[in-house]
Amino acid sequence: MRKCRAFLTGIAIGAIVTALLTPKTGEDLQNDLIKKANELQKKVKEFDIKEISLTDTKEALKEKLDDAKKIIEDFDWAESKEKVQKKFEEVTERLSEIKCQLVEVAEEVAEEVEELKEEVVDHLSEVKDQFFEAKEEIEEVVEENFEERFKKRFDEIGDEH
Repeated sequence: MRKCRAFLTGIAIGAIVTALLTPKTGEDLQNDLIKKANELQKKVKEFDIKEISLTDTKEALKEKLDDAKKIIEDFDWAESKEKVQKKFEEVTERLSEIKCQLVEVAEEVAEEVEELKEEVVDHLSEVKDQFFEAKEEIEEVVEENFEERFKKRFDEIGDEH
């Protein structure tokens, strides 16, 4: 059982190190990890413990570690750094563009709000003027009606006496 774990661990470590040290996009890396996991699952199903010896396991682990070392040694850190820097600059530039667009939109919204505010103030002023005109008309009508009723009532009282 110990040999089996060592072998499977070696396979898993080799697959993970290989996948993680290969410069790929996130989606490619996910697809590769899923593919490797499926392959590993298939190998585990086909695995026969009786065929594995400690020496084979050690050799397999050594090969995988050597492969990992070679990948690390061959990895072009400068190129990778350059690619990351370029991506970072692209993202920064895009964020700046988005910021500018947001500022423009905010300015447009502020202008529209100011225009709407002015329209509302103008409309309220018109409504206020109409209200006071209507009030004056109502006061005149009430005053006329009052005077007419007062005179009529006065005349009625005067006729009675």
